[in-house]
Amino acid sequence: MCFVQLLSITKFVMMNTHNKVFILILSTQLTLLLCAWLFSFLPANSIFKYPTLNQWLIPEKDSTESYAHKLALLQQDKKPKNQIIPSKISAKDSTHQKQKKLAVKDTNTYTRDTSEYAKRIALINPKDASGNSAMDNFFKVLEQMEYTQNAIHIAHYGDSQLMKGRISHDLGLAFQQQYGGSGPGYVAINDLTDVYPNRLVKRSKSSNWVMYGITENPYLTNNYGIGGVHFRFSPPKESVDTTQKLDFNRYKAYITFETTEKFWKEYINFNRISLLYGNAQVPCSLTVKIDDEPERQVLLKPTTEPRILHFATKSGHHKVTLSFSAQKSPDIYGIYLNDSTGFHVGCYGISGHGGHNLKIMNPNILTKQLKLTNTKLVILEYGGNVVSHMHDHNAEKIAQKMEDIYYETLMMFKKILPEASIIFIGVQDMAHKVDGKYQSYKHIRTLLAAQKRAAERAGVAFWDLFKMMGEEGSIVYWQEKARPYLAFGDYMHFSWDGGKLIAESLFKAIMNEYAEYKMRKMHKSY
Repeated sequence: MCFVQLLSITKFVMMNTHNKVFILILSTQLTLLLCAWLFSFLPANSIFKYPTLNQWLIPEKDSTESYAHKLALLQQDKKPKNQIIPSKISAKDSTHQKQKKLAVKDTNTYTRDTSEYAKRIALINPKDASGNSAMDNFFKVLEQMEYTQNAIHIAHYGDSQLMKGRISHDLGLAFQQQYGGSGPGYVAINDLTDVYPNRLVKRSKSSNWVMYGITENPYLTNNYGIGGVHFRFSPPKESVDTTQKLDFNRYKAYITFETTEKFWKEYINFNRISLLYGNAQVPCSLTVKIDDEPERQVLLKPTTEPRILHFATKSGHHKVTLSFSAQKSPDIYGIYLNDSTGFHVGCYGISGHGGHNLKIMNPNILTKQLKLTNTKLVILEYGGNVVSHMHDHNAEKIAQKMEDIYYETLMMFKKILPEASIIFIGVQDMAHKVDGKYQSYKHIRTLLAAQKRAAERAGVAFWDLFKMMGEEGSIVYWQEKARPYLAFGDYMHFSWDGGKLIAESLFKAIMNEYAEYKMRKMHKSY
């Protein structure tokens, strides 16, 4: 009421005098009087903090407006300038026609996007002394995919952020939309987590399947599957007398997969089923049933090395059942549901994994599996399960230890698959409650710095997911303010929409570097 009266007095004075100086003085006095009256209601020990000039001119880094701006940059439907878009090349085109289309495409001018958006999602792609980048091997594959029909596999390793296909499947979809391909790719016999509902493939199976993995239920040897796990339907220690007649009915097992139409509808069609297996000490009978097609009988021959079998079918949404019977189970490394051409991403996420156990896998067995699946890009994404164990007294020690582990793991992949490229994705922002309020973990940047050093030492590409999200506090904004929400309520795991945003940003970062590669290559030709 008092405030209204003060405004009325001010208005009355301004209407009845032409002295501008008098008006200014009177208005100032009335404003000060009002402030004094309001302050009289505050406690005596109240503390007031006034913004500095710099704070007035430059918005606070972690303000809601700042997060909203950063998120808007990521969510806008834009692509890096002059991003490479493959020519529409038909499978019916002759080799000459394909090369002609590619030659026309190569006359384009390629420039690298240097906008704020591109810098935010940029892929660190180091170059060697000869000027070749860490991603050049993969970029050569992309060039070939513009006019050839190959099946290319991307191996995406990570923790529970990847469970049920988050990030991986949307990344695969982005490549498929550009270069062809379809299908969910790798599917495990067992769900590796029961936390979230399956959004891509429904499965039913016999109860005698047992999983062995690098993080739990270790196997007799380190001959694990490509994803760090493998499956068996008989005890591994049970011996078999190969001089006697084999009893194929001693152990039986089955697994049924059916793609769902509820999510990722672009992903459900495939025209090939592949079985990756090994360590078959005795023959194993396999029956493959695809929809209403006639059953296919196959005998898995004894082998000590990984092998892969392909079963072709018409492209579409399928229900597939694989039935096994043997006196002793082989190691089943994985099953792939995808097209015989184009891209597919193998999602190798293990809940609770920090990335420290990958290097215990037998490199010879792993190499053969990576080559059998035609793997041309390896992506490692870890850190969340490490940060939660870092505190003031041990943060530096853990960071140094993990730097060495990550470096050794990256070098292992470089050694066993020199023709491929590697991307190491750094730790994301994540939060926990401090004094009743969610705050980012204190030592995220400590681990992130160690991860960057490991990638730099190994000479591989690095993608800063923490920066892409918006740095400290971004996970809180992603969960509480962003709509649709981009993170779950544990303030650690991304939602499906969050995973899609990350996958699309990573794809655009890769394609921006591909544009730089094309430009660099073109300049060398002059």
